Amino acid sequence: MFLLTPRVYAMVNLKPLAQGHVLVIPYRSPRGEDLARQFNSDSNNSHLDFSAFSEEECFSEQQPQYLRDCRPEEVKAVFEGAATVGKMLMQVYKCKSVEYGIQDGPLASQSIRQLHLHVIPSFRDESGAGKIRKAESGHLIVDEYEYEGEALQPKTTAERELDRQVGRKAGDMEAEARR
Repeated sequence: MFLLTPRVYAMVNLKPLAQGHVLVIPYRSPRGEDLARQFNSDSNNSHLDFSAFSEEECFSEQQPQYLRDCRPEEVKAVFEGAATVGKMLMQVYKCKSVEYGIQDGPLASQSIRQLHLHVIPSFRDESGAGKIRKAESGHLIVDEYEYEGEALQPKTTAERELDRQVGRKAGDMEAEARR
């Protein structure tokens, strides 16, 4: 985790689509102000990790699963957090653009049952060539494999590749978050 406000936190993705792939996640906690103050008081931001959150504060029915479950102030906080992260990624990775995305529910390929906004640096050149791009159909293409993103369809090659991808080690994720 490298960003924590009273309403959202940001962390690098366990199975990134590109270097710098970050998730911005809303959370509901009566301790939000205190957690954010504690996190932001440490210049290294290294003393507060997920152990500071209770199970209920991270993954529970009280946390919004869909964008429509968010209160207006939570929607604002998610997009403000995403904008902040996008600016950080552009500085750190020297990219000219950033992609933002939400899979809003399981039928939209949401992989965990909690709302999260993806922030992904775009490394495309001016011609649009790059590792991640969209097909004419609107589907996401990762490494030239088409990802339809419909849970009821047979898995595509890209989905099978993501399933086989091994999650990163916590130390690697922490090092990336500190960049």
